[in-house]
Amino acid sequence: MSGQIKVWVNDERPPFVAPNEQIDPVTGAVTVPGDRTAVAPDGLLYEPAIYFAPQTPLNGGTPYFPQWIKGWYNNQPPSGSGTQGTAVDTPPAGTQLRDMFTGEDIWDVSALGLSPGTYTAVFVVHDGDRDRAIGCITIIITS
Repeated sequence: MSGQIKVWVNDERPPFVAPNEQIDPVTGAVTVPGDRTAVAPDGLLYEPAIYFAPQTPLNGGTPYFPQWIKGWYNNQPPSGSGTQGTAVDTPPAGTQLRDMFTGEDIWDVSALGLSPGTYTAVFVVHDGDRDRAIGCITIIITS
């Protein structure tokens, strides 16, 4: 219940976040949410989001947005050059970062309002150009 969910994005351009999102350069905390209704050409939100199955971004599910964004980000999609924020946390062992720009999106589990149990989290992130990552992971919340 007190943990974090972290997603790293690595690409040749800074990953997109919501237009005009303001992020504290020291802590990475989102201080002013941007336009979290802004959608990319593929119809999905620019802002990184997690959904909990059976809700998904494709069936009108409720998006949960990160509380912290570290590393590189671009808050002027679909253009803009990007901003380098506070350093990203060390990715899990075995992670290969091949490209120049790495961003990290962090969700505070206690802010998600989930009861103890097992969940399938569907995360959606935009890499900073034309690609989108959609992935699933099982999350177990304990008290």
